[in-house]
Amino acid sequence: MKRRLKLQIPTKKINGTWIIDNVLILGQSVPGDGSYLKFLPCDDPPCAGVDFDQSDTTTGTFTYAILNDEKTLSIIDTILGIGGNYNGEWEITLFSNKNLHFKINTGLFGDLKIDTHKE
Repeated sequence: MKRRLKLQIPTKKINGTWIIDNVLILGQSVPGDGSYLKFLPCDDPPCAGVDFDQSDTTTGTFTYAILNDEKTLSIIDTILGIGGNYNGEWEITLFSNKNLHFKINTGLFGDLKIDTHKE
């Protein structure tokens, strides 16, 4: 009997809460502090999400889309200055049902890398 591989639509796979495990900036690794991104259910991008920044306990909102065959995560913060600041076109370096890693080049400060796991 053949086993069928079940492919998941990217917006379904990303749906849920992703806890930040680690942030790498300026070559320094900073462990997660309880901050998260929550990607809300969506069938047709742009989709909505919520982010929580543990350092100042604020919650913000954003829209997102997964582009280029799961290689790019586009995030647009709807209110700057609260919650996390994830505005930009992020390169997805790992995207599974349990882990999402992404990075962006900040220019002056080089790559900012974020590793998350699904709650």
